[in-house]
Amino acid sequence: MKEVINIYKKHKNTVDDFIITMIKNLPKNYIDNASSILNDHPNIQLIYSVDKDYKQLSPIICKKRSEKDNIGSAKEHYFAKVAFNNDNFYISNPYIHYRTGKASLSVVHKLDDIYYVFDLNLIGLLEELKLIEYNRLYDKIKRTVYFFGALMLGLV
Repeated sequence: MKEVINIYKKHKNTVDDFIITMIKNLPKNYIDNASSILNDHPNIQLIYSVDKDYKQLSPIICKKRSEKDNIGSAKEHYFAKVAFNNDNFYISNPYIHYRTGKASLSVVHKLDDIYYVFDLNLIGLLEELKLIEYNRLYDKIKRTVYFFGALMLGLV
C-alpha cells in the first residue's frame, strides 16, 4: 500500500489529469447512465449524488447492486474540507475503501448544485496508466504464504 501511495504522489498531476479527463468524457447524466459507466470503466467502483445541502440524492450505485438505504442521509462530514479546482473537481487523498479493502480515491464533480461522487480503484488506475504492474496471482500467493507462516508461528 505504501508503495502504491508513493507512486501516486510521484505522478499525482498525471493521474489527476487522467481522472478529470475520464470523468469529463462520461455521459453527463451520471446517475441514469451509471450501469454503462461502471461497465465501461472498471476502475470506477461506485457512483452517487448529493444535493447542495449535503443530503444524498441517489442510491449508491455499484457494479453489481444499488443501495437505496442511504438516500436522504447527511454527508456534510465528507464535504467539510473539500476544495474544488477551477473545473469543479475535488480528488481525495488515497485511502483504503471500506467495501473493497483496496487503495482508492474519491472524486467529487460539482455540476450546478449537485455533487457527484465517484470512488475509484487507485491500483487499477496506476495499472491503466502503466505506472505499476500489479500481479494479482503473486499477491495472493504471497498473502497465503504469510498467512500460513503466521498460523504456524501462532501454533508454536
